[in-house]
Amino acid sequence: MNFRKGDKSDGVLSYKSMLIQANTLGLITQKVNADNVFGDGTLKATKQVQEKYKLEVDGIAGKNTITALHNAINKAINSMDAAGI
Repeated sequence: MNFRKGDKSDGVLSYKSMLIQANTLGLITQKVNADNVFGDGTLKATKQVQEKYKLEVDGIAGKNTITALHNAINKAINSMDAAGI
């Protein structure tokens, strides 16, 4: 499933919760609000993820973008756990 600007769904809400977590962990700088709408902030955050993880920068949250984001969050959390943070 792909999410793009203008979409509104529970899937977008789940994706945005990952973006919020990525921002909290310092993986991206763009903040997004916690609603179920893929707006301008979500578009910018998605492009940041795509640029950082060397994906096609199209602003569409597809399988590769979501997987890269998921893996980066898990890696950051595991690093914090290993460091005892």
